[in-house]
Amino acid sequence: MPVTSKVQIYKQPGEKVRIGMDFSNILQGGEVISSPSVETSPAGLTISTITTSGNFILMFAEGGTHGCDYRFEVSVDSDSGEELEADGILKVRDR
Repeated sequence: MPVTSKVQIYKQPGEKVRIGMDFSNILQGGEVISSPSVETSPAGLTISTITTSGNFILMFAEGGTHGCDYRFEVSVDSDSGEELEADGILKVRDR
């Protein structure tokens, strides 16, 4: 079941910021996640250094074009065999 984040994340075009996705609300007690991957659209936002920390996926986001809203989709595997996805929105604004 995909989950969409209700939080809107903002960054400036020249920033490299750490962002995260929390899978706690869709995991069963004691479930462990692994193999994170991230896809973004449209092109132009760079995601790097994707790591797992408990129920969180952490990553760095950099680049992007002022005024553009980027959708990022985080996919993980769970040790119970599930393949889970969560989506978020990152807005690039030059303030």
